[in-house]
Amino acid sequence: GTYHGDDATLAAAVACCAVGPACAAAVPRRLRPLIRNALIKIGRESAHAVARAAAARSIGALAAVDPTRREASWLVRACERFCRDALPCVRRAALDAVLALAAALPSSLNIDEKIDLSLVSTTAAQSDKKAGGSSMSLSRQEEVHLLHCKLMPLATALAEDSSAEVRAAVARRA
Repeated sequence: GTYHGDDATLAAAVACCAVGPACAAAVPRRLRPLIRNALIKIGRESAHAVARAAAARSIGALAAVDPTRREASWLVRACERFCRDALPCVRRAALDAVLALAAALPSSLNIDEKIDLSLVSTTAAQSDKKAGGSSMSLSRQEEVHLLHCKLMPLATALAEDSSAEVRAAVARRA
């Protein structure tokens, strides 16, 4: 059919969200903030729940593009925002984003319970010094912090959501 007004705007927003992660992977790191900003603007300002949900999933997919410390922090804040959306379909999409971000932190999922985290941070600091002190990647301790202190509470909140459809989505992925 023909797109008019809101339909065209919705289609454009969803298309932008669909290509965002692929573009982020293809452009130089210095241009990625442009893509992130476009996605967050869609997620924050769109009146359409479908567009906000597409933005949430797209932001989750950005986690696979080797996020820096600053980007990972931004992605977590974006997930928090989507988890608080008024509509269940957006909160369901936020679950996908939270899970994608958690999956992008693979070393934190394999942490041995006997490892002393102070030793991990010391090792990370030593490798930062060897790299000139300007490492932009996440240390293992930072990954553990993001997973346990940021992402797990979001997933728990979604598991206890007031909407049955959100709780069902969590149950299907558990």
